[in-house]
Amino acid sequence: RMLTSADFGNTRGVDVRLDRRFGNIFNGTLSYTYQQAKNTGSDPFTYINFGSRVLNAISGGNQPPPQAIAPTADSRPHNIAGAMSLSFPGDWRQGSILGTVLKNVGVFATFRYASGTAYTQCQPEGNETVLSGSVCNKGAFVDGLNSGRLPSFKQFDLRASKGFNLGGLDLSAYVDA
Repeated sequence: RMLTSADFGNTRGVDVRLDRRFGNIFNGTLSYTYQQAKNTGSDPFTYINFGSRVLNAISGGNQPPPQAIAPTADSRPHNIAGAMSLSFPGDWRQGSILGTVLKNVGVFATFRYASGTAYTQCQPEGNETVLSGSVCNKGAFVDGLNSGRLPSFKQFDLRASKGFNLGGLDLSAYVDA
């Protein structure tokens, strides 16, 4: 697939995915994305909402629009994601102890790791109340625009389920974590 930004920005990268199935019991997928998003702003309003409010230390007027390409706020260079399912049917290894315990059992997991997004670091003095997306109070950046990275994002979800019969009813119990 190709992503094209027709009105603003430049995003390039590579996406690789591996899908695997072992019989009727296991399915898994693993994907990796390398993505680089760069421009002079994250969207057409970046300068108006952010950069134009910063005072230039030399002229005393508003800071001019950026002239160099920098990472945008949407830039996450590394992304790894995966999913797996382990499902045992009701007739799996009938007559064995293992088959009795694992029949109608399912284990489903998803995970994701993503690099932190780019952001502009402010000087610590007097900027303790600056919120994300706001301008540095004193107008002083630690480095350039969007030169810092937030911490990475990690997520893991797991669901285990067990189907069983009670009287004439088919019931299912599950745990989400």
